[in-house]
Amino acid sequence: MVLALMRLYTVISSFDKIQDDAFKSHGLLMKALLTFFEDQWMKDISLWNVSTSDVRTNNNCEDSKIIDSFKEFFLVFLLKVIITG
Repeated sequence: MVLALMRLYTVISSFDKIQDDAFKSHGLLMKALLTFFEDQWMKDISLWNVSTSDVRTNNNCEDSKIIDSFKEFFLVFLLKVIITG
């Protein structure tokens, strides 16, 4: 869900909207999932909400040098595949 990226003050109302829409569309199929999510995660939103975080990755260990190296490797690999067929 995109709730982790939303401002804290919008999370609860947005979750309520998601619940309403899901119940209308999928009824009981979504009820168990959303009830679990509400019971498990909506009690402490600040634990998982990253809207104020400066880090924009799911892995704080990522290093731009590693990412650049991977991009270079991937491009070379793609070129090799294209050339050799």
